[in-house]
Amino acid sequence: MIVLVVIIGLFGLDLFLAKFGFFKVAPWSVYIGQHEFIEKISKNTVPDRYLLTPKTDEDFCNWPLDRMSLSASYAPLFGIYSIQGMEVMRVNHYEHFIDLMKKIPTLEAAKRLFDISGVRYIITSYKMDDKNFRLLKEIPVYEKNAYLYEYLQYPGRFLMFNRAVYVEDTKAAMEKLNDNAIDLRTTLIIIDKDRKQSDDDGRTPGAATLVSYDANKVIIECEAKTDVFLYVSDTWYPGWKAYIDGKQTKIYRANVAFRAVEIPAGKHRVAFRYVPLSFYCGLVLTCIGIFLCWYLIKRDNKARLLQSTAAQHSTLQSS
Repeated sequence: MIVLVVIIGLFGLDLFLAKFGFFKVAPWSVYIGQHEFIEKISKNTVPDRYLLTPKTDEDFCNWPLDRMSLSASYAPLFGIYSIQGMEVMRVNHYEHFIDLMKKIPTLEAAKRLFDISGVRYIITSYKMDDKNFRLLKEIPVYEKNAYLYEYLQYPGRFLMFNRAVYVEDTKAAMEKLNDNAIDLRTTLIIIDKDRKQSDDDGRTPGAATLVSYDANKVIIECEAKTDVFLYVSDTWYPGWKAYIDGKQTKIYRANVAFRAVEIPAGKHRVAFRYVPLSFYCGLVLTCIGIFLCWYLIKRDNKARLLQSTAAQHSTLQSS
């Protein structure tokens, strides 16, 4: 018993002391108050993403600097979209893509990845002198400044592609993303070992229009003269289903971490819905649990009733 108490005490101390001094106390108004960048980032109805550059993230990694520079952990607070995200559990192939972005040596090379990841806004701790970026706002962050830039070559979150390169796995896809001979604005890198290569698919790009965007449902209207790929720079993940005019279709993993579906010529409505198997498993287990609880309660009530009846019968016999 003493050993168990000691172990529990050690675990308690470890949990308490592990982050002691890391968390800071601040008024709720400071945490929840509107950020100066929000108006610029959320001006459009399309869920455009923003990126905090690796150097900026390093410069402003602690409170309150991270809050003032709008690091990824604060994006959900304001209903905006950061490409980095902030989760304890990470999607493996998405982390591969983010790691690739961190290793890009030049801004010019990074634009290739901005084009396919839905990045419209860049937050930096330094000034950028590039014709493809426009400074929207500058704010002081203690001894430094934070700068919000708009990527003027931003192609959008929902794109139509006329050409694809097919690879077998993530490693091959990463190599293709690093291949400057491939124009990522016109060519998708699709992971599918069963598809055969084609030098030129002979497709004509079309147009994609966002109808609605929710956490577990996205609806897009598409129109093209030939068969094309609709590319959505949202994370590919099991549980997402795609429907073209109500008929389910395959979702390809494209550009390492994102989604693509093949659209036939003409005008169509595409719906992405998140319907994970885990939800149905949980629903079945919940129903089983409710039934078992009902059965056990009923059984116990019946047992108590029989015991009570037997006791009354015994009392009557003895009297």
